[in-house]
Amino acid sequence: MGFFLNMVIVFIVGKAIDKLFTMIVFRVRFLRSPLRRILRIGVIFHELSHFVIAKMLLIPVRFSDINFHTKDGGGAVTVSITEEFTKRISFLKDLLIAVAPLWVGNCVIMELYNIFITTDAIGLQIVAVLFTVIILLVCIPSPSDMKNLVNTIFLKPYVAMKQIIFLVISFLIYNLYFDFFYQFAPIYPYLFEFLLILLIVGSLEIFFVIFKFAMMKLFSITANKPIGFYKGGSGNVREIFPSRRQRRKNRKMSRSELFTLLPYDDETAAEEFAQAMIENNAMMIDIENAEEEK
Repeated sequence: MGFFLNMVIVFIVGKAIDKLFTMIVFRVRFLRSPLRRILRIGVIFHELSHFVIAKMLLIPVRFSDINFHTKDGGGAVTVSITEEFTKRISFLKDLLIAVAPLWVGNCVIMELYNIFITTDAIGLQIVAVLFTVIILLVCIPSPSDMKNLVNTIFLKPYVAMKQIIFLVISFLIYNLYFDFFYQFAPIYPYLFEFLLILLIVGSLEIFFVIFKFAMMKLFSITANKPIGFYKGGSGNVREIFPSRRQRRKNRKMSRSELFTLLPYDDETAAEEFAQAMIENNAMMIDIENAEEEK
């Protein structure tokens, strides 16, 4: 579990550097301005991490929703709680978005470390160290990120509970069959480890959907009902092939709905429309009686 261990280390080191940075800003005044400008780069990285991961997970968010300079000196991504957003968001998606600066920053830090140890250019090494420190300063998820995650849990508690169980099962599967999975590791084994667990979670989600669909069909058959014949189902046989009585009832309901659409202030039009509907109704009855006599 190297990737997740690295994330824990990055989190702890980031907290320590953040405390040190705060002490320097408060005690050394002439360093405040340059340090805050450097930190601005980190804020941009932090918010872009949230934005890019949200886009990859098909969350309805726009670039204009990003605020790189809030009143408290930080940043924010403001998303409107629309019906589409509520439909697409879930615990696992919100978890990935909330901790995006941490795990994306972890990947970037590992790449910067490779650059530092493989290059002889001192200038490039200094840049790698500088960006590593900046990422460590801003990679910690903010309280608002965690608050959004808690809100998502309360919004969809059943989905959150299911995905938490799938995450635990995925960790167990990966640990039990580590040797089997590790042989497929590409150049970046730590990132592969992270993506593999997400893949296992997705596979469990697909299996759950298939299992749920199969159980619904199975119970429909055991109850001596045609496939798709269940309450609220889109394949309801009675809805597709209504009886003659049901067709008459539907026609009467449609006529009553047409009357409700008429303007209340146009009495003449309403009377003419009513007379036309009576004549049409009488004609339909004559046609149905003729069909029955045949």
